[in-house]
Amino acid sequence: MDDMSHLESRPSAEPARSGLGVEALKRDIIDNLTCLQGCYPAIATPHYWYMTLAFSVRDRMMARRVATAHAYVARDAKVACDVGGIPDRAAAWQ
Repeated sequence: MDDMSHLESRPSAEPARSGLGVEALKRDIIDNLTCLQGCYPAIATPHYWYMTLAFSVRDRMMARRVATAHAYVARDAKVACDVGGIPDRAAAWQ
């Protein structure tokens, strides 16, 4: 994979960090490989690919967690656990 053209940014309707589509995930994996791991596909070891995939999955999980927390706060929902480890929900969003 000596051709680096796949690293060019392409416009998409989905955000790269939290999009659930195949193209968004591909973009995020390449972004995480180059930006977080400091590597590029031609020399990436299986460990680099594993960690890159883990970071990409984590990005999506965190985006959903934040969206859920915002929804609970907006509805003033009563929950049986704290939001983000902060007892006062109002202080969590300041």
